[in-house]
Amino acid sequence: MVNDLMVRNGRQLTLPGFKARPNGLIANNGLTRQQWENAGHTLSAIEGCLSWYLGDWLAASKNEEWGYGDLKELCEEMSWNYGTARNCKSVCDAYELSCRHDKLTFEHHSIAQGPDQDELLQWAAENNATTSELRHEKRRRRDLAISTSPIPKGTFRVIYADPPWEYNAGDQHSRKSQDTVLGTHYPSMSLDAICQLEVAPDRHVSELAHEHCVLFLWCTSPTLEEAFTVLESWGFAYKASMIWDKVAHNVGHYVSVRHELLLIAAKGQPPKVPKLVDSVYVEERTEHSRKPEYFRTLITELFPAPRIELWCRGKPAKGWKAWGNESE
Repeated sequence: MVNDLMVRNGRQLTLPGFKARPNGLIANNGLTRQQWENAGHTLSAIEGCLSWYLGDWLAASKNEEWGYGDLKELCEEMSWNYGTARNCKSVCDAYELSCRHDKLTFEHHSIAQGPDQDELLQWAAENNATTSELRHEKRRRRDLAISTSPIPKGTFRVIYADPPWEYNAGDQHSRKSQDTVLGTHYPSMSLDAICQLEVAPDRHVSELAHEHCVLFLWCTSPTLEEAFTVLESWGFAYKASMIWDKVAHNVGHYVSVRHELLLIAAKGQPPKVPKLVDSVYVEERTEHSRKPEYFRTLITELFPAPRIELWCRGKPAKGWKAWGNESE
């Protein structure tokens, strides 16, 4: 007698030895040890492959006529968790089938995502590393890359910084989410690491500042309190803030957070601005964490050089120096 494992909407998967309901399994009378073991292996295989299958299934729908369209709408229709589905698709997009390690889990691949993902996976496979050990190795390599980034000489009258905040409260991203989804874009840093940041051996970030300096520091709503700790540790006093309205809604716990904050702080007596500008700027967000060029251009117009951008991604703007492991 074959018993079916109910899935959803009448679709079924056979699992001999058990009667199934949408919310659980019931062992048959006379269940044998062999049936029990086979069922366990089947469930283990399903669990290990399901994330890959879901991500590849999403990636297979590229036809404009019958593709799934908006992922959030699809998740609502299928009763899936949006964050889980997004992560599955992100990981599958990052790794072609030939680049996936059979002996490593989906979570290993998820954690390793980023510029050095192939090297990290090879390291994990050769060292039979756990997911926790892989996270540690990724952070170790990140810290090494940051510490060896070249730093321009001298001091600066303007510092523009976009730290890779780590979310500790769980209001926006879990630790696992940071090391996976966010790790696809950049590795996060703890509050202590940002506060104690050395841009060169034995040179604290505060030593970049001219005696009369203005600092522009990006933070999100959940990291606002931590941002003030960074201002103090870097030797700056808070003065004002600007808001970037990103238009599109974002994740959040208490509210759907659609804005980011640019804190303005000072050290000494920076020059007064030649004009006052609106503190709120509206521009729809694009790729993850990329800030509108408007803010850098505005700062260039309002404050004299020398200027430096910390955690710069790509080429520095004209009239700026840059620092960070992703700067060119």
